Amino acid sequence: MNAATTGDDDDTGASHRGGAFRDPAFADALDYEPARALYQVWCAAWHEGSLPGKRAVTPPHTPARALPNLFVHEEEGARFRCRLTGSELDCVFGSNRSGAYLDEMLSGEALASRVGLMRRSLDEQTAMLFAGHLFAPEREHVRTMRLLLPVRDESTGARVIVGLAWFPSGLPAADTSGRKTS
Repeated sequence: MNAATTGDDDDTGASHRGGAFRDPAFADALDYEPARALYQVWCAAWHEGSLPGKRAVTPPHTPARALPNLFVHEEEGARFRCRLTGSELDCVFGSNRSGAYLDEMLSGEALASRVGLMRRSLDEQTAMLFAGHLFAPEREHVRTMRLLLPVRDESTGARVIVGLAWFPSGLPAADTSGRKTS
């Protein structure tokens, strides 16, 4: 089971201007600077207690240093479809996973845990940070940290997770298709 931390102790619905964090303690737990920068963008996008719109936290508003590790998953009924993956994640997987459903990438306990965390983030309208493992084909499982930020698609009303995945211990050596070489 993955440990998760939520990032919203502020339920006042107040607008957050000037780069203030919704939960400063949560921001302090983000030791990966691109994640902290993306969380700050998300916090600044809150208005009158409603989820930020997806456009406020996706390119071009995403901090450039976060782009290689960015992912976007849209809720479609009971499933989540990957809409965007950054170049670092594409390299790890050996391909771009955009368009694939989460249940085509994960199964069993890993799928159930990930879907549960994403739904909790959306239902509670809170940022979440969790440790887990990246399950890439033909590669050892790599420890990851993930930031989940719930947003809404302004044009369709769909619930969306904008997230960041990073690798605190680094990645094992791999060729360009993501296969382990050592």
